[in-house]
Amino acid sequence: MKDEVARAFSMVAEHYDRYMEETGHAQAQRRIARFLSQAEGNSGSVLDVATGTGIMLEPFREGVGVDISSSMVREAKRKTPGKEFIVADAHQLPFRDKVFEASITCLAFLWFDDPEKALKEMRRVAKRTYIVEEEGVPARKRIAVPEHLKPFFEAIGKLEREVNIEGLDAYRSSLIHGRIFEADIDGSHKFVVYEVMG
Repeated sequence: MKDEVARAFSMVAEHYDRYMEETGHAQAQRRIARFLSQAEGNSGSVLDVATGTGIMLEPFREGVGVDISSSMVREAKRKTPGKEFIVADAHQLPFRDKVFEASITCLAFLWFDDPEKALKEMRRVAKRTYIVEEEGVPARKRIAVPEHLKPFFEAIGKLEREVNIEGLDAYRSSLIHGRIFEADIDGSHKFVVYEVMG
């Protein structure tokens, strides 16, 4: 599935930020990123997995973003100077153990072939891990999609899977802490931050 995901997101890379701003997603991600950047122990380098255009890394002093889409990585490099962005697979992160203070992923588990393996990799390379998930009805399912984005949403609609964080082994074994932060987007949709222990 990863090749199809890469193609779909590459298709929309140059329009992605505009959509994120218009739907309130970007503002919510920035609130979360500011909260995490101020959390104790997160003053060092941070890894953002499935970084997209790098919104989550903006407030961090040091950061590396990885994404499966080379077009997204190119956009991230253009708009977020001072951070490193590379094309990489979340299931095989090219970093040493515990080299980052924290790893973050935002709204990405439904695109991973193996969410459990991706989470294990994120925990391997960082001292602490954060997962940002959606709760409620996403904007793409409630509002009219702009014409220029319709091919993208048709593509991801075929790939989209339901991945419930409560179904992950890490949640069942209590490694995933309860919600540590929430960012409302509107009355029927919010982003929720979970901390993964160990």
